[in-house]
Amino acid sequence: SWHIKILPAKRTSDFEIPEALHESYQYKIVLEDDMKAVTEPEQIEINNDAGNLLIKFEQDGNALTVTREIKFTETIISPDKYDGFEEIMDVWNNTNYRKLIFKQ
Repeated sequence: SWHIKILPAKRTSDFEIPEALHESYQYKIVLEDDMKAVTEPEQIEINNDAGNLLIKFEQDGNALTVTREIKFTETIISPDKYDGFEEIMDVWNNTNYRKLIFKQ
């Protein structure tokens, strides 16, 4: 909701975010017998000085569970932590990790 979509590659001054953040979403989708998930199970985990990120697609039988979690404990991102912040935000905003594909 902060609309932080495009970030410069380098930063020479502190970057401030509106508040410390811990968002976590988990969706469970139960597929009909004639449906199959094309999206492969995957797990992306980033833990660095700026924060943490977890994106996970898990399939168990006909159930697909999607987990998305992002966490920043500080509101001021110093230039030495900025690369880690940018890495987390780039993955979080990547539309490829927001799509699920199914076939019948």
